[in-house]
Amino acid sequence: MTYRTVTTTLLVALLGALGAGCDAVRLADSVDLEFDFFSLRGPSDRLHSPYVAGADLDVFTTHVDREDRAGWTIGTSAPAVIAVTEDLGFGVASVSAGGVGEVDLIVRDETGAEVHRATVEVVQPDRADLLAHGPLLVERPELQPESTDEIRVLVGGEGTFLVRWFADGDRLFGHGALTTEAEAGATAEARRSFVFEDREWVTFRATEAGRHEVRLLANGELTRTITVVGVTEEDIDRVELHGSDETQASPGDSLVVYAQAFAADDAPIYGVEYAWDINGLPEEGLGDLFRYSFTRGVTGELCARHGELMAMATISANEGFVDSTNDIGCSVGGDPGWVGAPALALLFVFGWARRRRARA
Repeated sequence: MTYRTVTTTLLVALLGALGAGCDAVRLADSVDLEFDFFSLRGPSDRLHSPYVAGADLDVFTTHVDREDRAGWTIGTSAPAVIAVTEDLGFGVASVSAGGVGEVDLIVRDETGAEVHRATVEVVQPDRADLLAHGPLLVERPELQPESTDEIRVLVGGEGTFLVRWFADGDRLFGHGALTTEAEAGATAEARRSFVFEDREWVTFRATEAGRHEVRLLANGELTRTITVVGVTEEDIDRVELHGSDETQASPGDSLVVYAQAFAADDAPIYGVEYAWDINGLPEEGLGDLFRYSFTRGVTGELCARHGELMAMATISANEGFVDSTNDIGCSVGGDPGWVGAPALALLFVFGWARRRRARA
């Protein structure tokens, strides 16, 4: 099952389960702004214009019961700016922002009569910001690197960053716009996560030591140039552990600790994997994350090791599992992600899943 098939099928199912009565017709999109994996909040409830040129997303009609939307369609006033790529029925459509400018999204009922119109804008970005995945997971923005013009990656490893688009200082929304070009010695893979965590990501890999130029393009136009520096084991000076804030946690909350390597000049090094143990018992697998459920009154001594380097932290758990910041959940762009996503979404549809704020 493809990314688009999974996403749109779930979207239609969720909208059907979330009939909202008969208030004034509105349009919303699949853009998600909250970094809250596993909360299963459901679809967006508004449009997030301006969109980044090159993005694709789903738009849908809200505040009308599903049975009343039978035969409804969504069209656009300027297909060169935003075009409908798939009509999903019941006032739901997949669209692609291939141009730049303003465009109206138009909802029509089964007779072809217009029932709602919304004006949105598509803009070509002039800046791409990169946010390291680890600090996002532990909700610690102060741990983000001061600059991502130069990213150090262990040769043979990889580091994953969230991409955010801007134009004249204003945030642009949507994903699917990113493509990459890289010199020999490094690669950069554009990736996307979906199912209520619609995000644009890039994973950098270093295949050779040295400096390698990588170009990030939006809708085919150069937006930013990054230098990926391939480093060796000898360049790793120390390892630190950073974790979720347990002071605000409730029993059962999913929390995370991530391990970050640094060079002697304090620059972070990505692509380093670690062996983990808790209370002296080794955990299966290698990675730079350790996930656990918060258990009040329980104490665990967590240790991450890479070669002769190690770092330790005390957590409120005595078990968990190893994960990686290069795992972005339900994703496309490399290997297909998360085969369990449809089941999780259906749990939300039928009200079986307890909403939980996942600090991890």
